[in-house]
Amino acid sequence: MKTVYDIHMHLIPEVDDGAWNLDMALTMVQMAYCQGVRKIFATPHSSAFREGTKRVEEQYRRLVEHAGGLYPDLEILMGCEVLLTEFSLEQIIKELEEGRIPSMNGTDWVLAEFRQDADAQEAEKCIDRLKKRGWNPILAHAERYRFVSGDHAVLRRMAEKGCRVQVNAYSLDREECGWIRENARWMLEERLISFLGSDAHRTFHRPPEVEGGTEYLYGHAEREYADAVAFGNARTLLCGNGSEDGTDGN
Repeated sequence: MKTVYDIHMHLIPEVDDGAWNLDMALTMVQMAYCQGVRKIFATPHSSAFREGTKRVEEQYRRLVEHAGGLYPDLEILMGCEVLLTEFSLEQIIKELEEGRIPSMNGTDWVLAEFRQDADAQEAEKCIDRLKKRGWNPILAHAERYRFVSGDHAVLRRMAEKGCRVQVNAYSLDREECGWIRENARWMLEERLISFLGSDAHRTFHRPPEVEGGTEYLYGHAEREYADAVAFGNARTLLCGNGSEDGTDGN
């Protein structure tokens, strides 16, 4: 079984549209663990922190305590999925700088998403402004954006500027939407992927599903790159532990 670090999961119970309660969250942890996941970044939507940072933190600590009792070798780290728009970007940057919404495990990396109808120009402007203010963006579920499907050069330009790419592992093998699946596979062919995630929300809706996509990754890439995507880049850039058996994939 391959080791995976899932950097995108809506796991903290009762704070956003993810896990409904602690029991569901722990079942999601079990599902992920059985597929080789050994680190999870709990990434509520940024709106959850605006509605109540204290509650998110309390629920996170409760989750970590219970999950640790079940799986001592699994670590759950705090993150956030931040919605970027040109209109709200300055406020978002201010919230990041003041610590009102968290980065990924306290690093300068930010898991960023766009609205599905965002265009390439808006996305690039937001990425550029984040970088100028000292934040390093990770593009969440990059394969799901129409602007990427319409113009592959957009993602290449973002990568050249230091933006990293997270894909949902299931998009590589089980995604039913053809253009999303093809986007994910193109990103793998071009070696543009840096991280895997599940974007899991619940046990029955977008569940933690990484095993099939991880196997696809290892079956279509050299071992060094696959290790980097599965866990090495996350270990080096987001966990602060250095990398013993994974290297940077981009």
